[in-house]
Amino acid sequence: MVKSILAIVLSCAAGAIAQAPSADGQIVEVDLNAATSVTIHAASTKPADIAQQIAPDDIRFINPNARLDPVSLDAAGEPLLSALSKLCIATGASPVQRTPHEALIMLEPQGKSRSGRNSAQPSAGSLLSAPIAYSGPFAAILTELNSSQQLQVVKPEGEGGGDSNSSPTRNLSFSIALLAEPKVVIAAIVANADIEEADDPEGANYATPNRADQNVSWNGYQQPPLYQFTAQVNNVPRQTQKLALLKGSLRVRAVKKYMIHELIPAEGKSQDIPVNDLTCVLLPLERQGANQCRIRIKVPRAGQDDASWESFRQMMRWSRAIATDAAGNRLSEGWRGADESGDLTIHMIFNQPKSIGAPARIIWQAPLEYEEITIPFEFKDLPIPY
Repeated sequence: MVKSILAIVLSCAAGAIAQAPSADGQIVEVDLNAATSVTIHAASTKPADIAQQIAPDDIRFINPNARLDPVSLDAAGEPLLSALSKLCIATGASPVQRTPHEALIMLEPQGKSRSGRNSAQPSAGSLLSAPIAYSGPFAAILTELNSSQQLQVVKPEGEGGGDSNSSPTRNLSFSIALLAEPKVVIAAIVANADIEEADDPEGANYATPNRADQNVSWNGYQQPPLYQFTAQVNNVPRQTQKLALLKGSLRVRAVKKYMIHELIPAEGKSQDIPVNDLTCVLLPLERQGANQCRIRIKVPRAGQDDASWESFRQMMRWSRAIATDAAGNRLSEGWRGADESGDLTIHMIFNQPKSIGAPARIIWQAPLEYEEITIPFEFKDLPIPY
């Protein structure tokens, strides 16, 4: 993986009243270049149990009690996302979109798994059965390849008048989804993939490199765990039946460092949170019907100039909150919003099913530093649709 040329650092971080002082205030640095390694040897095991072995509490089936056949999975020191891919192919499951600030990867089977299916038998229902390229804690998935035919009917200007019998060519468009490990918080992406090579079997390259001076547009409104990119390759000869190689890269902005803070929510009670020279406030816990609760954190502007406030406000938007009940069961975050009139108030709605108690503890991950990184990918032997 290629390291980025830019790191965006902000000095503000939130603190909290500690429930476990050894963890509160701890700074965590995320390795954005290395995959998490997992080893699993499971024979005829419930898929939900295998998901817990891959990433405890961070990978779940939407319905863990669904009638899925037991599967077998072997992964010896494999990247986490490679093991996850095996599980998805075995069960026909795909990751589904979640709230942008939640670490969970939720899986939903697209069709019933056949009896006796194992990790070597692909299921047509799984997105992860598509061509996939792993790089560190990321996986690039080629989800779509389309072609359209064009014919130049007007003679091009120039000496000789051009060729009126020019052959038609094809324009190829690609959709690429990026899947990241739960440890990675992606704050923004450049939605246009950079294509370096688009080679036919004879080695002809039809890629048009991006200009170094072109404007780069960062898109911060994506829903994990799948981030969507597009790419284009034009003027491929009509007779070309496949690409021997599609090589390129994706650009993302991810959280490099964050600080852990432990909060104790309570009804009817606020809690001050020291933030360097500021005092943030954990506002009282609010019930939202029988199955939801709302948690709010107020961040004062406190005289920051426009540039400093904008940077701090954007950074705080990508904080993560992990809520658990008194028994340690995790609540899922169903929605997040913000009130930005004057100060910043972050609103978080957590789902609370009957089997889980009220949130008794919140682990708040406050970002300290972003990093822009480049994620390479290669796909081989891609047939061109006609």
